Amino acid sequence: SVQKGLNILKFIMNSNDEVSIQDIEEKYGYNISTIHHQLKTLSESGFVSQNKRSKKYTIGAELFTYGLLHSDSESYLKRLDPLLAESVLKTGETTNLFVRSNQEVLCIRGIESHCLLKANLQIGRRLPITEAAAGRVFLPPDNNTRYLNNKLRYEVEENVLDTLVSAIAVPIIIDEEVQYSLCVILPSMRVLDGTVEAFAKILHETSKKMIDLFG
Repeated sequence: SVQKGLNILKFIMNSNDEVSIQDIEEKYGYNISTIHHQLKTLSESGFVSQNKRSKKYTIGAELFTYGLLHSDSESYLKRLDPLLAESVLKTGETTNLFVRSNQEVLCIRGIESHCLLKANLQIGRRLPITEAAAGRVFLPPDNNTRYLNNKLRYEVEENVLDTLVSAIAVPIIIDEEVQYSLCVILPSMRVLDGTVEAFAKILHETSKKMIDLFG
């Protein structure tokens, strides 16, 4: 049973796209009830995630949290790049994707700004969840939380973790739970009137598109 679950997990990790139950059946010949049972266990553990629209499966947040992804899964993460690049094009600034790891957040993907003066991307960097804008979106709102149109949440940090660097982050909510945060980082000198709210709007637009990929 454990081996079957591992085989299914590896199959999903190495796939270039979402995986259906039929795909797994064709690959391994397992019966449907076994596949359902294994996927239910993997989903409850956070290792895979089901797209509620397509009913297919992709990698879950827990794999990122524990660093279990390997080079063969690069194809999965590359699917996010066009959306990250779109955010960079619209904001002109470095855009990162984070997952929660206990009391920290972990940067798992991103694309740097094309500006000569920019906030540098650091894949694998860990930040304290209570101080980073990318972390606070995982926590309950507080007095510092901001909203677009009184409903779309975003968090801001200025010169907190890095001198002269600011960040704006929004949550990516799947199944009513914050599973990822999308964050723009930039030199604080480029934060002008209206910049923060404009970037928060762009991030929310991008997050909606990402939800379709994550399920």
